[in-house]
Amino acid sequence: MVQAVAKTLEVDPSRGVDEPSGRPHLPYKTLTAALVAAQGSALIRLATGAYSAASGERFPLIVGEQVIVMGQEATQGEGVVISGSGAVPGDGARAAALVVEGQGQLRGLTVQNPQGIGILVRSARLWCEPAELTNVLRRVCMPWEWPAPW
Repeated sequence: MVQAVAKTLEVDPSRGVDEPSGRPHLPYKTLTAALVAAQGSALIRLATGAYSAASGERFPLIVGEQVIVMGQEATQGEGVVISGSGAVPGDGARAAALVVEGQGQLRGLTVQNPQGIGILVRSARLWCEPAELTNVLRRVCMPWEWPAPW
């Protein structure tokens, strides 16, 4: 699935800055801040590193409509680890690391959530390649709602 992007945002947990005074010459420190800044069609490139509550992430991470989150596709996400869990807005009974909406895309990431769902899909159009789900309670990309029988 190829889509045009309006802007590209860089994220680096070791040298990034989330405060507006550090922008636009430095990458964001957290994926959380980059997702807020994306506001529509955007490509978010993640540097190698750990993306967790310890690095400032707030879970679950919500990947919006037409947002592409890209780590290391060539290595199937090795070295780009998103690890965490949070109550899903609108469904506090579920805990997820990532919630993907609309035509969101995940590429080249390792996702971990030992307390719940790795990737929760709120749309039938998720593009998730190459990625690895490790150390998750449920090792699936779980849809928000199961489709009705045909």
